[in-house]
Amino acid sequence: MKIFLTFFNLGKISACQGTIASIVSLFLLMGIHWLLPDNLYKLIIWFIIFAVVYIISLIFIKKEIKDNDYDKSWIVIDEFLGMMVVYIPFLLLYYYKWWYFAIALILFRFFDVLKPFGIKKIDKLNTPNSVILDDIIAGVYSVIVFYIIIAFFI
Repeated sequence: MKIFLTFFNLGKISACQGTIASIVSLFLLMGIHWLLPDNLYKLIIWFIIFAVVYIISLIFIKKEIKDNDYDKSWIVIDEFLGMMVVYIPFLLLYYYKWWYFAIALILFRFFDVLKPFGIKKIDKLNTPNSVILDDIIAGVYSVIVFYIIIAFFI
């Protein structure tokens, strides 16, 4: 359970666990994307993977955490789920440049660290679901801003 929640021990790194997990997630998601079929099934498979990881994460957080302080810094599987949301534009865009990935990653870390626009309120709930949900919302905000940047500035 712990190996899953630490995203294969990335959460045990002493500093910048979330950033490191986000970067590794991005590269892993690039590999998954490359393996997926280039049709509508790509999105369906993506959402199935997302749902399975989300459900397993919830179950493991509930089983692993005994002191009801759910938002442990070593739990970084939520960064993977947040990055899955951030990666959705790359599943939909026909053409993109390598630095689009950098923009998406920076946006995600910005929203995940600062937790603006209600994300902090979700984070403070301290439930197994809120541990994951704040990163998913950060991912959604990142996608919105990413599309704005791409549409108006690039």
